[in-house]
Amino acid sequence: MASTNNKPISMIRRLIWHRRDLRIRDNELYQTNEETKKIYSIFIFDPKDFNPRSTGISNDNEVGEQLYGVTNGPHFTSRLLHAVHSLRRNLQSMGGDLLVRTGNPVDIIPQITKELQIDEVVWSEIPGYYEYVQSETMKKKLLEEVRCNVYTTCSLTLAHPKDLPTDQIVWQTLARPKEKRKKKSKAIKQQSSNNNQAVETINYYGITATTTNIPPCRFVGMPQIMGDFRRVARNAVIQDLYNAPNPLHIGSVFPDDMDSGIIPTLQSLTQPLLESTHQILGCLPKELIQQLVQSATDHQADYSGIDIEEQSHQQIQNFIQHHAATADRALCDVSDNDSSMLSMPLALGILSPQQVYHYDKQHQEKMASPDDINWLISHMEMRDYFIYDSLRNGPAAYQLVPMKQPVHKRDNNREWLPLSQHQDEFIRWASGKTGLPMVDAGMRELITTGYTSNRVRQNMASY
Repeated sequence: MASTNNKPISMIRRLIWHRRDLRIRDNELYQTNEETKKIYSIFIFDPKDFNPRSTGISNDNEVGEQLYGVTNGPHFTSRLLHAVHSLRRNLQSMGGDLLVRTGNPVDIIPQITKELQIDEVVWSEIPGYYEYVQSETMKKKLLEEVRCNVYTTCSLTLAHPKDLPTDQIVWQTLARPKEKRKKKSKAIKQQSSNNNQAVETINYYGITATTTNIPPCRFVGMPQIMGDFRRVARNAVIQDLYNAPNPLHIGSVFPDDMDSGIIPTLQSLTQPLLESTHQILGCLPKELIQQLVQSATDHQADYSGIDIEEQSHQQIQNFIQHHAATADRALCDVSDNDSSMLSMPLALGILSPQQVYHYDKQHQEKMASPDDINWLISHMEMRDYFIYDSLRNGPAAYQLVPMKQPVHKRDNNREWLPLSQHQDEFIRWASGKTGLPMVDAGMRELITTGYTSNRVRQNMASY
């Protein structure tokens, strides 16, 4: 990208806004061709992710008292803190540092950009409609007010958005290649031609934004059936792993008055939840909230001593080599190496899906029956489906009956019970006191550790 300040190439500065890509290895944002480009990194703790706030849904689904929830629960917050500490230590080992701030990213990033004389700000898009809106707001502010270049990618999925179709007919043809179709109608032609491209480049008075384009309209035509989506996604070329960043690229010089920032404690981030005067989800008792916070506190790792990125790499490689082929995934208790335990590293971006994919493929080449561990890649494809389905539905993802579901397929007889009239049943479920042993054991395990197996999780959700 061209510099906005007409600096020589050797002076170009990049700022990486870390969101859910808390790793050094296989991170596209750290890649650069200019040997002397300086890269700075920042993570921002947004208070709205930890403070109880309105869900936008009323207690009786129509009118009445608003429900309040928290985006990041205590156990997730503990793991997030561990990942941020590890990322900072890894950057420090390369001669740099991780800037840490607390506040609204849309306000903080432009300010830091000006202070460090940043030429380009880069980040990875993440699923969720409100996260998408925040990203779009950030782009607009950086382009129009700060006048710096912007680049975004997508690092949470196995198949990159740029490698998926942008045309409705292509989606349909790849999903069901043997199915006969009528000729493309004029309406579909118009819809396809107006569809957003996978990558969008905006030029604003000499300033550029090259971004991964993920509004809901970008995914018009994407199959609603998971199997059809996976059939299409398998046509995408899985990206190779990116090289580790060169320490010479990592920026280490900050203005004298700029502090790298203090990483908050678990206590400070969970305190608003404990002190809230709002009833979480309309009815959860204070005792249960306190138990969750205490459990997360009791189980928090040694943030200063364990590199969670390295630990996750060793864990998944060991699982693929020694346990994936024999893991009994139907078990409720998966403590004996019957689970990959990938949900947290993938959710935080400590590991990338591409790393899991390539580790799996490398080991398959050494096996007599490679299909025995291919299930792990299948689960990456399923995960992709739900991420892209979230992006496709946009705000409609939060509705009880998705607006895009055909009317004739909607279950209009489904009864949604008002929470205000069924608090006792909800509390028994959330507390693990339903009387059904599997559901109750799973809930108590979730409260205590923040994790439960896939099989148990499905039963808990179905209840």
